Amino acid sequence: MSYDLSIIDHARIMFGESFRQACEQTQSRLRNRVTVSTGLTGTTLTRDMDAPAVVGENVTGQRFKQVNVVELDSAIRYIYPERYQKPTFEERWDANTIAPLVSPAGRHSRQHQVAFNKFVDTLVLTQLLGNASEATSGSNTPSTIALPAAQKIAKDYVASGSATDSGLTVDKLLYALEKLAEAEVYGPDQEEMGITLHIATNAKVNSTLLREVNSGIGAKLLSKDYMPPTLDSNGYIKSFLGINFVRTELISTVTSDDDKVALCPLWASDCFELGFWEDLNITIDRRADLSNALQFLSQASIGAGRLKDEGVIQIAARTGAA
Repeated sequence: MSYDLSIIDHARIMFGESFRQACEQTQSRLRNRVTVSTGLTGTTLTRDMDAPAVVGENVTGQRFKQVNVVELDSAIRYIYPERYQKPTFEERWDANTIAPLVSPAGRHSRQHQVAFNKFVDTLVLTQLLGNASEATSGSNTPSTIALPAAQKIAKDYVASGSATDSGLTVDKLLYALEKLAEAEVYGPDQEEMGITLHIATNAKVNSTLLREVNSGIGAKLLSKDYMPPTLDSNGYIKSFLGINFVRTELISTVTSDDDKVALCPLWASDCFELGFWEDLNITIDRRADLSNALQFLSQASIGAGRLKDEGVIQIAARTGAA
């Protein structure tokens, strides 16, 4: 038996609120691995860049030393919000279908969770290796800053000998850690401050690294003299060499010389920011123009950007034939 069911306003708001809370309970894979700011307002988020450390002078024995004025370099990074929206519909309005649809564990709830989480992760991955927006001292006009070539490790990198294409290797990870240490971006000081190190990989990249640390020269990393990789229950790497691994199939891939190459970002958590002007918000409405269909609309406004180029490394890893 069918019913002519009309949801009154206060009930519709309650349904929508419970739906919104359910979507917020599931985090994206990358959201908690970067610096996060919430409750943002305005059209732009700006962050002052740290000036390089200034070396002081030794003025011993110089009682009336002329003071040399040094102006600190400064720059501002800009992060702009991007608007997210996803509408879905259900064509029937009756007592048998509406309850499971608006339930926090219902089908629409799960679909909107997945869609928004993928949007967040894709935005973070894109901006990690993409262009940043920066204005230097004396200029109010932001310019586009690409990830410097010095922050990229090629697919054929080897520590010594002839260059040869490879997947994610121990040599590439050690080289990345060396770069971060030389730039004073990550080390004991940052670790004490709670800053963490992360790398995004996909399933194929994980597999190639595991094969290397279990064979050949990499096998020594499984000996008692080294800290071997920590694996999760599914066999994926959780941490290795102080780096936290996050597996996602959303990382960028390119085709090079008939090979598929994954571009894996490695970053220190304080070198990238994810900003929320408006977190995921869900409304449920009856659409009279669509035969009283039930509309589920999720919306958000978020932005992301790289704050320190020295704290982000791109590692190219061969994953197989294209």
